[in-house]
Amino acid sequence: MRTFRALLVTITALLLGGSLLAGVPAHADDRPTRAIEWTTTQKDWRTFQLKATVENLPDGKAVIEKKACGKCKWKKARKVKTNEKGVLKTKIFAPRTKGKWLWRVRINARDGYARSYSTRIGAILKG
Repeated sequence: MRTFRALLVTITALLLGGSLLAGVPAHADDRPTRAIEWTTTQKDWRTFQLKATVENLPDGKAVIEKKACGKCKWKKARKVKTNEKGVLKTKIFAPRTKGKWLWRVRINARDGYARSYSTRIGAILKG
């Protein structure tokens, strides 16, 4: 589907002399992103406390996403709310089986900011 859409846009642009794409900016989303700083502390062998501070997001919503491998897709693990200072706290659990799991914090676009992501948070459990 993406290939067909890209081909269709290219053909249309050639037929119209490129005037169709003249008004489109190079980057569709030039809005700033929020800074997300996080820390984790291990509570027991598979439970971690995640604490993140989100820039300019008092009483907002965040999504914790989880990934089971390097090539897997990100999946929504849970929704959390930030307090009046932009801080969120939640527990994340590593599965009981051995492997590598990754988490990140996602903040959806809002109030003039683009969608923002934290750096990846990883856990490796050896059998």
